[in-house]
Amino acid sequence: MALAMLFTLAACGNSNGGAGTNTQNASTTNLEDKYPRYYANFDEGIISVTNYDPDDMGSIPSYQEMIDYGDGAGLENEGTVYCILIVDTAASTEENEKCYYAELADETMEILIEEDTYFANEEERKEAVDKLIEIMNYVRNDSNE
Repeated sequence: MALAMLFTLAACGNSNGGAGTNTQNASTTNLEDKYPRYYANFDEGIISVTNYDPDDMGSIPSYQEMIDYGDGAGLENEGTVYCILIVDTAASTEENEKCYYAELADETMEILIEEDTYFANEEERKEAVDKLIEIMNYVRNDSNE
């Protein structure tokens, strides 16, 4: 299910229109200088950041991180949200899926939905989520200049 959620989330991130983001058509940027092995994708008003090159679907790692930002980025909530998915397909089984999914409100960072079967503790989760939000905010600020 996590892999299906990843592809669904990627499809939503690439097909929804959006406001409040730099609208470009399906362009991918390597963030190697500041965030090695992370890529930003701009498509239809949604910004997506992944730890794999979205243009090279043959090299998706088993541990995947994705954060989307924009109006319509979330699967559960409308409006502008941060939508985060972290999954480890190698560690997941049918009975015990290893994934984290959350949607956060744009302005308040309020957690609108959160499902976590991945992280061992709150500190570990906070560190991973904060890192993804930091990268996204860097991309957002950089793309608005």
